[in-house]
Amino acid sequence: MTGITELVRIAGIAVSSVMVCSPMLLEARPRTSLRVFCIAGFEYLARLQGGTLGRLRRLAIAHACDFGSLRDEYYDEQKLDLAEYRSLRRALRRIAPEPATFRYIQQLRKVERGRPILSASTPGVANATIGYRKSVIYLSLRWLQAISGLSVEGLKFHSIVSLVCLMQLADDLLDWKDDQAGGCPSYVTSFLLEQPRTGIATRLRVQADILLQRTVDAARRDAGTLPFALAGVATWTFVIALLKVRLPKGSSK
Repeated sequence: MTGITELVRIAGIAVSSVMVCSPMLLEARPRTSLRVFCIAGFEYLARLQGGTLGRLRRLAIAHACDFGSLRDEYYDEQKLDLAEYRSLRRALRRIAPEPATFRYIQQLRKVERGRPILSASTPGVANATIGYRKSVIYLSLRWLQAISGLSVEGLKFHSIVSLVCLMQLADDLLDWKDDQAGGCPSYVTSFLLEQPRTGIATRLRVQADILLQRTVDAARRDAGTLPFALAGVATWTFVIALLKVRLPKGSSK
């Protein structure tokens, strides 16, 4: 069992990581508070290894998060703010490893070209969408890891992947109407195509439970992943609340 001293140390590192990144909430980058917490996650991993990301790497990850969001918007909506794109791309060339950024762009393009078509005729559309969502998240996190300069062993990395997938599920519940209108494959829009249409809440709850369990299992094996498991519990609770209020009528029974 993990001793109290170790748990206190981990808690202290987690709090200090959030505190050092919190000023970014007031800065131009990244654009959202959730991305600041993403940076704090990598800062936590750095401090857990006895170091720190430093100002420049935190800033590089902030730009990368905004760049990734811009690419996501392009693939979902076929819209691109060219001025913003060029600004971010120039900054990334200066402060992030270019081979990692180029690899991310190429691999993401490949995944997005193979994204599931949101149609009831697409075989296993829900499972295909779950795999697609995870692939995009995995590529993005590997890119951020490369920027961070950290070596993150498998258990910790996969715990983060499961946590971010859970956050993606929450985001899909919030935006499912827009995703459906735009034909974007998401956890919710793909499940809405499956028959019978009733019981969607139960099936989405199963996905949330699986993702949460992965973070909890990781924490049982490695105390260093405990903050990710706690964040998973909070996100899972939010997902359960959303399942009660955000799904279309007639689909949650």
